[in-house]
Amino acid sequence: MIDYEKIGLKAALCGHTAAEFHVAAQKNANATWVLLLAGSVTWYCAGWGWALIPCLLGAAAAALSVHTTLIATGIERWKR
Repeated sequence: MIDYEKIGLKAALCGHTAAEFHVAAQKNANATWVLLLAGSVTWYCAGWGWALIPCLLGAAAAALSVHTTLIATGIERWKR
């Protein structure tokens, strides 16, 4: 299991802020929606074989968004 509080502490000690991670999380969330929309259009035009590429990239962007949000939460806990 990943300990996001320790990662948050390390990030805070390196001078990063929770706001930076929230911005990154939002960018990844936006990328998720764009990639899933691209996957839908690709599926409609070319079928599932080609649509898997943007859909898998969208899933990876969603996972990054969750991870960066959890790191930001870890930083916020250490700042209290």
